[in-house]
Amino acid sequence: MKMDKRVTILLIVSIVLAIAGIIYFQSNNRVNNVFLEPPKELAGYILVEYRSGEEAMASLAKIHFFLTTQESIVDGLVAIYAKNQDVAHIWAVAYKSPEEAKAMTQQMYSKMSQAETPYTPPVENIVEGVTVYTGVGNNMHYIFYYKDNKVIWISITGSQGDIDSFVAQAIARL
Repeated sequence: MKMDKRVTILLIVSIVLAIAGIIYFQSNNRVNNVFLEPPKELAGYILVEYRSGEEAMASLAKIHFFLTTQESIVDGLVAIYAKNQDVAHIWAVAYKSPEEAKAMTQQMYSKMSQAETPYTPPVENIVEGVTVYTGVGNNMHYIFYYKDNKVIWISITGSQGDIDSFVAQAIARL
């Protein structure tokens, strides 16, 4: 069957537009897939649910700490882990540079230290060679830190040993 010349031209134009659209989307998409998939297990806590990329970034945009530098964010991760009755939530953001991640962490520390929040002021600790800030609030322990170009916030319940193991593994694997 012979194709009409107009159909052939229309088909070629459609393919060119589709390719141009894909190139445009990829060049303007700010997600770099830093967090492709979180670990299935951390310190006995099993991954229950997660969102990454644009879907995670939409959730992270609702968190006031991350709102001020959205243009610097290149990827995000929101993950929930469970171990018996205990739960761990991870909110992670990858920035364009380690300097931006460090600045955000310092801003978080400053705000958490000065503001009236449901959280205790953060206490600085060193875990696996990384400076982490810890406290308690809303019946959970919270931990936040930066490593490389990533800022990680963990809210977790469990024994102190479980929490310490989870944080150490998160630092090593995220």
